[in-house]
Amino acid sequence: MRIRQLLSRRQRRVGRMMINAETLYQIRFVYRLSLDELGALIGVSKSHLHRVEKGERPLSDRLRQSLIEALELNESKLQRITDIYYEFIKRG
Repeated sequence: MRIRQLLSRRQRRVGRMMINAETLYQIRFVYRLSLDELGALIGVSKSHLHRVEKGERPLSDRLRQSLIEALELNESKLQRITDIYYEFIKRG
């Protein structure tokens, strides 16, 4: 039971540390997913995702966890996604 609680706590902490509205957009950009596609993958509407990306709605813990699970994200994978995004943007 204690291990399960620690794992759950770590997953929530990692989700909060790693993913915000900007990284949500970066993930979608790198994976080349539309709002519809990502929404279907994690179980939310495209309008909700759009509002989160624009900062009009908060990024909930449930949404963070859904992203982590659906895309099998971890710290190193998210760092690589961010690197790819900025490499592409730099090339312009």
